[in-house]
Amino acid sequence: MTSPARRHRDKVEARIAARNAAAVAPAADMTAPRPPRAGRPSLAARKAARAAGEAAAGGVGETAERLQGALAGLAAANDNGAAPDRQPSPETLERLKMAEAKRRLKALQSREAKVDLKRELLEGFDPWVTGLLAGIERAVAADRDYRAPADDVALNVLIWRIDVGDLAGALPLFELALRHDWALPPNFHRNLVVFVVEEAADVALAELEAGRGADIMSLMTIEALTGDRDMPDEVRAKMLKAMGREFARRAELPPAEDDPQPSAQRRARLEEAVGRLARALELDPACGVKTELARLRRTLAKEEDPPPRASEADAPPPVKSKPSQEPPPGDA
Repeated sequence: MTSPARRHRDKVEARIAARNAAAVAPAADMTAPRPPRAGRPSLAARKAARAAGEAAAGGVGETAERLQGALAGLAAANDNGAAPDRQPSPETLERLKMAEAKRRLKALQSREAKVDLKRELLEGFDPWVTGLLAGIERAVAADRDYRAPADDVALNVLIWRIDVGDLAGALPLFELALRHDWALPPNFHRNLVVFVVEEAADVALAELEAGRGADIMSLMTIEALTGDRDMPDEVRAKMLKAMGREFARRAELPPAEDDPQPSAQRRARLEEAVGRLARALELDPACGVKTELARLRRTLAKEEDPPPRASEADAPPPVKSKPSQEPPPGDA
């Protein structure tokens, strides 16, 4: 019978023998390919995925095509050869285009150069905006209570349209944003209504300062859309100031040849100018319209004085009759 001490010694010797055998065994081949871990993509797949990310940094017009090519490489690199489970949606591709557009704008320092580039880039987003407006219109037609989620690309297009002075082009998106309660990105300090009203007024005032006319129809549409919206008095006064000055400018334009009542049209424009500038002065006494308002009021007063009737103004003065030289009857 083996004693406990002998059994313990046999175990120790077995451990020492196993350790020595491992020490003299040939080293494993570290250059052999390691099988991929479960759930981890292969190296080729990871490279293709990185190429897809780099494709997003290409030119705006080529981003979608380059991304699709990279995704094709990713599909080929998959172990089973199948396409990725999640293909990029059209929304993702448009966001990639917008991200690249912003990167190009950020590289510029000149404000004028940025405006020129925005004007060029906006054309590339027209198909997306047109499709978005049509899709939301169909959804609203099917369900009046439908509320479209905010679209970052559309909001940026709205902002850029105003930046380049295209107020008419911004209006459809502005109406859409108001109807569906969209908000500007968090980095904006003003809400959507205040931003659009103030920036549109600044665009109009800059056009007037440069001797050009403002887009009065777009300004009146914005005024109608935001008439019951809350905003600082100074912002509303700026919009009224821009509209009043445009009406005053139009009052001085030569009347159209086919205008049957040119004086009535001039008077109506003066009244619009005086009314809006007076309201602007009430909301913001420091808005800078006091002098021109007084001048326009004097001009309007002259226009309202009724001119003398043509029959009275053009009639020759009455001719005094000379006394008759004939003696009165009975004196002959």
